Amino acid sequence: MAKLLSTEDGNLSSSIRITTEQKYKDIDLTLSTFSDTGEIYLKRDAAAVKQSVKNLLLTNAYDKPFNPRYGANLQGLLFDLSEGNSDFEINERITKAINIYEPRAIIQEVRVNSSPERNVVRVRVEFKVKNLASTEVIETTISRLR
Repeated sequence: MAKLLSTEDGNLSSSIRITTEQKYKDIDLTLSTFSDTGEIYLKRDAAAVKQSVKNLLLTNAYDKPFNPRYGANLQGLLFDLSEGNSDFEINERITKAINIYEPRAIIQEVRVNSSPERNVVRVRVEFKVKNLASTEVIETTISRLR
């Protein structure tokens, strides 16, 4: 016996694809507020992901309670800069941290420029934001003195 379908079902032999555009949002970590309402500003879409990636780069081991492995832990490498493979290690830590903790970012390029004599590392990370057609760049400096 053949199953009868109502006219509302249409042609069920073809698949229907529904795509939604993911909206990203997060609070602004400066905790700036609107003067009239007192509400905290929000970071949206690419700005939210960019803030999250920068936060990952600047977070060290044990900075985040109950999650000691969160972050790239770059400051811990500042004393090891005199070794020849420190730029590679920094690159690996950045890539690993972003891949694990920020799935909204797809790394395009990581550049590391270290100055062992000054205990300073300059980092440039270029990444694409998933579900958005934007490429973002973060440039930051890691040093013992902030």
